[in-house]
Amino acid sequence: MVLKIKSVHSGALQRRISIEAYQSGDFIHLSVADNGGGVPSEFKPHLFELLSTTRQAGMGLGLWLCKHIVSRYRGTINYEDAIGGGARFLVKLPAY
Repeated sequence: MVLKIKSVHSGALQRRISIEAYQSGDFIHLSVADNGGGVPSEFKPHLFELLSTTRQAGMGLGLWLCKHIVSRYRGTINYEDAIGGGARFLVKLPAY
């Protein structure tokens, strides 16, 4: 079974966030994608590092904390460019 949630915000840019979750064997897979600008190439190698940020007002804690939490539950989190543009984060967690 695949759970899909899509949210479209009105406005000139029509931003979209897609969330999908499914179980495969002993793992739960979660995908969170948007249709924004994605992550510039120079930031990708440091995306999950502590205090790494692309935002002027950012602290660089969010993705590092996500990775820390997912890792504590013996899972993985990865980034890839979304099809058609944007960002996509893939989380894989044990189903127990």
